[in-house]
Amino acid sequence: MSSGSMNTACSICQAGKFSSSIGRSTCESCTEGQYAALVGASGCLNCPLGRYSSEVGKGKCLRCSTLKYQDVAGSIKCKVCDVVGQTPNDASTDCINPSYTVKSDCKDIEYLDNADADRDNHICRPCPAGASCIGWIDWTEVSGVFGWSRCPAKSGATKGNDVMKTTKTKEMNGNSSTVIVVRPEIFERCSFAASCLGKENKDLERKFVLSPDISRNEQCNEGYLNDSRLCYACESGYSHAGDLTGRCSKCPSPAENIAVAITAGIFGLLSLCLYLYITLNDGGKHDSSDSFKMIALNFIQLLTLLTTFPIEWPPIFTALFRVGGAITALGQHFVNLKCLLPLYTDAEVFYMIIVVWCIMPFALNLVITLVWLIAARVRPSKIHDVWQSIKSCLVATIYLLYPTLITQTFSLFACRSVCPSSSDEGSSFLRADLEEPCGQGRHLAFMLLLGVPMLIVFVLGLPMLGMMTVWRIRRNAHRAKRHSMHLQVDDFVVYGMLFSMFREDTWYWEASVALRKIVFVAIGVFGGNWGQMQVHVTSMFLLIIILATAIGTFSYLLVFLRACLLAAACWIL
Repeated sequence: MSSGSMNTACSICQAGKFSSSIGRSTCESCTEGQYAALVGASGCLNCPLGRYSSEVGKGKCLRCSTLKYQDVAGSIKCKVCDVVGQTPNDASTDCINPSYTVKSDCKDIEYLDNADADRDNHICRPCPAGASCIGWIDWTEVSGVFGWSRCPAKSGATKGNDVMKTTKTKEMNGNSSTVIVVRPEIFERCSFAASCLGKENKDLERKFVLSPDISRNEQCNEGYLNDSRLCYACESGYSHAGDLTGRCSKCPSPAENIAVAITAGIFGLLSLCLYLYITLNDGGKHDSSDSFKMIALNFIQLLTLLTTFPIEWPPIFTALFRVGGAITALGQHFVNLKCLLPLYTDAEVFYMIIVVWCIMPFALNLVITLVWLIAARVRPSKIHDVWQSIKSCLVATIYLLYPTLITQTFSLFACRSVCPSSSDEGSSFLRADLEEPCGQGRHLAFMLLLGVPMLIVFVLGLPMLGMMTVWRIRRNAHRAKRHSMHLQVDDFVVYGMLFSMFREDTWYWEASVALRKIVFVAIGVFGGNWGQMQVHVTSMFLLIIILATAIGTFSYLLVFLRACLLAAACWIL
């Protein structure tokens, strides 16, 4: 190329440019799909197979990326293999059927494990439980489904195979090579399924009312804290509903919450007073209404126990549970204590509630005793036997609170294993707060100092004490040569609710009622990880109870009345 002035030397065209004739004053740039690698070129060459050039004036062509090829020289871009299962050859000049495993070889229930640098060691692995592997994907594209959360790797990685790998030697044709064995990703079922979002999971999603535009990304649902263990922790302004379901509910305003707490407390105390009034108003009489009263009371207690099941109950059922809880749990189900104490963790609030319920029976009975003693001093003519009234109220109060005492006691022992094989830390956590390790630190202290005594005194001790008392009444009736335990008037006024609705020969049946409550609470509290099996076990247990009740445990001989009582009890179950 000449500079265009006399007695001036020619300049050399740079790479990517050329001059095709003598005496030219400028260099021309190579067009797209061509290149000129050398300086001083007189022309451009087409990009060879497997390479391309999408810009003018290039000194070299670019190689096609891993998943693309080009079988035509002078191309400006590369192509993707059209035939399913084929992949570009090593030179990226054509599509071939590879000798190693590729994504398209894997089924929708598998993913390609291509973590090994040696492609001959790539393999299709079964999709982990709780994950979606639909489509041609490798292990970096595996995604959790609705209701499941990804377990963290020991390395701290948030996605992909764990980098903690083991190796073994593989002999092949006399040559030794290292094969990397990677552990598949692990997913864990969330405590409350709707807290964890992900790919479609129709079997689980149909049990919840979800938004049509629900996110399909791996993340926590609205109201649940992202990056918390199994999306259990609630976001600011939300709290757990005071049970072990893991469901987060939006907090009411502080003023509304305080007003509801006061109202619920008053309603609970009034309900307790009404319940004690009805109990005392019987005055030792024995009639058919006793059975209906006990059936109704057991139904209300059953409503309270249903809150321990991790199910998104319809609003009408939630309202019924709260009303039932206001009666049998003295308004606790109406009060959102965590919203009142936002600076405390779920575990700290949970321990506060346990302490309250540990003291509650003793404090409440002490108050009842003092009220009766004061009333006897103020109006002695109206109260004939103050100690009989005190004992009647104490027995009735303990009977009312018994299911709640079981629930609170069992909840202190309720732990769940979380991603046991993917964490270096303890894998067992308190169901009330999945950030609280089980069996160590303060949980161990509360479990030994409160949990074990409550289990012995409340859960086991109260039914045993009740049955021993009923047995003593029956023995005294036989010694006095009375034909019925109900003729023991003084004892019937106090303890009649433990045996009045049963036949003489089934005086012990209240023990089975207590056992029913214990088992039902245990299934609700400890069965949260069973999934569908929790429903099946509950159904089977209720069927056994219905069959046992159908034997006919009620005391009245009139066929019609007995049939009505039996039908009512079975219908409640």
